[in-house]
Amino acid sequence: MGSKKKISRKEQATVISASEAHKLTGAWNDIRNNYAKVDSVFSQMGACFSYQYHAGPEKPSSIHFYLGYDEGENTVYIIATKYSDDISDTNKDITKIPLQELDIEELLIPSEEPDITDSNTISPLEGNKRIADWNNIHNRREWLNQNIKSPGEIEAGEKPGVIQAYSVSAKDFDHLDIHKCYFAFRQIKETKERETVETIKVLTESEGIRDYKEKKEVSKSKDVRKFFQADLVVVSLKETKSKEAEQYVKKVYEDVAGPVPPFKPLGFSLLPPL
Repeated sequence: MGSKKKISRKEQATVISASEAHKLTGAWNDIRNNYAKVDSVFSQMGACFSYQYHAGPEKPSSIHFYLGYDEGENTVYIIATKYSDDISDTNKDITKIPLQELDIEELLIPSEEPDITDSNTISPLEGNKRIADWNNIHNRREWLNQNIKSPGEIEAGEKPGVIQAYSVSAKDFDHLDIHKCYFAFRQIKETKERETVETIKVLTESEGIRDYKEKKEVSKSKDVRKFFQADLVVVSLKETKSKEAEQYVKKVYEDVAGPVPPFKPLGFSLLPPL
């Protein structure tokens, strides 16, 4: 559930054609394995977007959020579509959503945290950590190094590649609810110590005879390296009442997005063919 407030004009989505959507997602695919280009774009673009779900006669199973690149503006847009086995991503409800700057005040921990009873709900502390990890330029560059493909790696399939889209179940959105969606990182692994074995020659002396003998030395360095997976933290606002019966808005952080890659792009018809 989200809030029923209106989205400001600068945050509003616009309806676009399937051909324009293909152009934007295709342009992103063209640059997403270019480290310098992607690093530059990520450093300049916004870190979140607002999404308002409009229910219709169709019954989509998922909402697809694609990354689309506008070369003229040198920026990324979100391309949102409704999808199911009976609804193609090239249907008439294709919208282009502008990204917004991150407002730190939005991420302040609320005084009353929601009860985590849903398996998709995460704590505000965890949600904010994932959002902060994305906005850390050193983390982003490490993630790019781990995922950017060279031509040889594209052929071998050795790296998953940089994010192209997200899938979120349509059940997580209610009619006219507004959700704030933040680019984020989910930490999947961390290496804290690296062991190096080196063979050296040591001068020894026995019964007046000097000689060199090989000796193995093991050294350990505290080289912390984090491994991330692209994520999308969805924050909804729920109107509720406190014990004193006062109306207030409670933030609920949700872990509901499936990133592509590493997940397979099943049904993502706006993606260029692999």
